[in-house]
Amino acid sequence: MTIAAPRYKSKTLATWIALLGGSVGLHRFYLHGFRDRWGWLFVWPSLAGLYGVQRMRHLGGDDHLAWVLIPILGVMLSIAMLTAIVYGLTPDEKWNASFNPNGPQHQMNWATVIGVAAALIVGGGVLMATLAFSAQRYFEYQAEMKPPGERVRSPVPQGDAGRTGHEGGYVVALGAARRPARSLRAKRPTRSSRTGRPRRQTRGS
Repeated sequence: MTIAAPRYKSKTLATWIALLGGSVGLHRFYLHGFRDRWGWLFVWPSLAGLYGVQRMRHLGGDDHLAWVLIPILGVMLSIAMLTAIVYGLTPDEKWNASFNPNGPQHQMNWATVIGVAAALIVGGGVLMATLAFSAQRYFEYQAEMKPPGERVRSPVPQGDAGRTGHEGGYVVALGAARRPARSLRAKRPTRSSRTGRPRRQTRGS
């Protein structure tokens, strides 16, 4: 009875499988077979994230469950891109010792380098988008949970204060600010055009 030799595992192929289908564990199934438990752990979170995307498409952007599920998909995609980078940067000697101990030896090529570069670009974009989406939805949720009395009202611009008047303690009428200037202007002494001396103010003037 002969024992079948282990199949050849290509580092380049594993890198691209992780890049294209790593979010559902295809890279684990390629290297370790369909009995790999870690591979199946990739499937369910990614499916949950896809379900969140479908909910947002059908129910709109106010669905709170979609807010929770979509970042899970982003995390799984980021993990897959990181795995592709790790596979591509693994030295050939270490890769062959782990996956090709008795078979053909793998040698790194340009396809592996391109796969690593693509995983780096895609992974960075997905991670940034996931963080931005999560932060935006978090602040929107916090704003919705605040009671109406605690919401901050924006003050009315100063140019509109004279037209709108007093409103909720935020606006001071400009007319009140102009009154002191008028009273000071009325108390200034006037000079006589003939003598040059200050002219006395009378009650009738």
